[in-house]
This record gives sequence, C-alpha cells and structure tokens, in this order.
Amino acid sequence: MEKNNSVVAATNEKVSTAYISDDIAFSILSKLPLKSFKRFECLRKSWSTLCKNHHFMDMFRCNFLSNSHCEGASLLLFDNENCNEVLYCVSGESKVESENFSDIYVPSRLHGFGYNHVTNDYNVIQLIKVCIKEKPSYDYSGDVKEFVSYRTVPKWEIYSLRSNSWRELDVDMPSSVDCTEGTQIYMDGVCHWLCEKHKDNPIGPCLVSFYLSNEVSFTTAIPPDVDDCFDVKAKWKNLVVLNGYIALISYRKETSTFRVSILGQLGFKESWIKLFMVGPLPYVERPIGVGTKGEIFFIRKDKEVAWFDLSTQMIDVLGYTTEGFHSLCRMINYKESIVPFEE
Repeated sequence: MEKNNSVVAATNEKVSTAYISDDIAFSILSKLPLKSFKRFECLRKSWSTLCKNHHFMDMFRCNFLSNSHCEGASLLLFDNENCNEVLYCVSGESKVESENFSDIYVPSRLHGFGYNHVTNDYNVIQLIKVCIKEKPSYDYSGDVKEFVSYRTVPKWEIYSLRSNSWRELDVDMPSSVDCTEGTQIYMDGVCHWLCEKHKDNPIGPCLVSFYLSNEVSFTTAIPPDVDDCFDVKAKWKNLVVLNGYIALISYRKETSTFRVSILGQLGFKESWIKLFMVGPLPYVERPIGVGTKGEIFFIRKDKEVAWFDLSTQMIDVLGYTTEGFHSLCRMINYKESIVPFEE
C-alpha cells in the first residue's frame, strides 16, 4: 500500500514539473498546421479562444507565411493593351512581356479543371442545362392543349483529354451560379468551387470539392462569422491556394477592406479561420486577382497596377497603368509540370 502511494506521489510530481507555460504552449501551437491546431483547441479552455488572441494570431500568421509551398510557380497577368490581348509574366520583382494571345474561350458553366493521377489524364468538369419538352397534356375532350411546356434539367459532365470525349456524371452536387474568374481552384487531384445559396443549393454558402480519382464530392459550409461575403454581396470573391491551404479572399468596396480566411480540413466548417483583415485601402478601384504567395493584385484609382504583400504588409506598384479596356485584366497562376499533355 505504501509502495502504491509513493508511485502516485512520484507521478504527480512528474506532472507538476513537466507543466508547460502558456507562452511556450502558444509558441508551439502557432507553428502547427491549421488542421492540427484546430484539433488541439478542445484540450484547454484557454486554447479554444486563441483565434481571438491578437498576440497569438500574429505569431500564427508569421509562421504561416514563412512556410511557403510555392516553389517553381510563376504568376501571369492577362491584360488588354491597345485592343491586343497581351500576357505578362510577373515573378518576384520582374515583369516580362510575352506574345499576344487571342480567341481564348472558357465555357460559361465550367466548374473545374485538373489532373487525375489515377488515370494519368486531364479532366474538365462542367454543368449544362438540358431543355426537355414535357409530354403534351390532354383536356377532357381528348384534344392536345395549345401550349406545350418545357423544363430544364441540370446535368454534370466530365471531359477526358486522353479520349477526347465527354460523358455524363452520376452525381448530385451544388453548382455555382457565379462561374467567374477566381471562384474555382484545383489542388492535389481535387477541383473546388464556391457556391452561393440559391434554389439548387439550399444548404447555403459553401465550398464544393470534387475528387477526380473516384468522382465523389464533399461540401464544406462557410460560416458567416468567418466571412459574410455572400450575405453582404461583397464586390469581389477569390478562391486561391495559399501555402498549401484553400483560402477565401473577399473585398468590400464600401469599406475598402480585404478579408483572408483559410480552411484546415475539408468537410468541417469549424476548421475555417480568419487569418487577415487588410485595409482600409481607399485608393483601390478594384482587385484583379491573387498571386501564388497571397499577394493581392489590384488596380488603383489612378489606373496603376499594384499588389499588397501579406508577408511584408507593404504595397508595391508594378510600373504600368491600365487604360481603356482595363476592366478585362485578370490573374492566372500556373506551375510548371513534368506531366505532358497527351493527345
């Protein structure tokens, strides 16, 4: 009996001497991946509110931005100059003009494009509306009614570059009404797109993720306390890959502020976290895209093109203006791959 008591006492002593102070614990937690950090929140009450601790969030942001996963990636700026479509390469502090491009076509209902590592193929995901003629109805006299009704049926399709063919997908997933530049991304074999609340999506604002390998989809709700860009009708929304994470960046024109939120784990709305609040920047006319490391590119009111660097919290001007058709500017991020396009 005495031996057992001595063991318990020794164990308690070890626990008390092994206690980690909050400062050390916070420093460790700030270096964790977001998915792991969100899991540790439930272990202590003081840890569950760390997202509201300004000191901790400063450490977390610093560590997050220092872990760049963008090696080998370049940034492209697409502009319209003197009625010619010109492609610029922006990498670091340099800007190189490239050749002219024309006749670029993007399907209006395009939802995703990416590489399927299982089939070694490139795929495109799109939603089309099929118009179906209803069967004519008859009145009591047996005559066909004068008007025949029609209904539209949504249908998902997937394109295979290898077979150069489309086929129908047997899936039921929310679609995006606003299929504009910046609302879809591809990462690690999965196509993602933003989906607002509409009649075909009663679950509300969410991120839809479609796995090319097994053609299964998941939805992740976007809580309004993380970003209410859908509720307030933000002027601009952009979905990007930021240091290996899915990030949502929104812009409110009335307040000239940007919000940056990242997702820790697909399917768990609790894993969203608000990372940055940028602004107000009253001289911003409108954003045009996001760079490979989270640089927010925008057109100033004086027509100069500039970017805001999240790491340095500084604004740099690229050295040229957009006049005339500047509304056609957009950003394209790409990364060189050793996987060839096969015909």
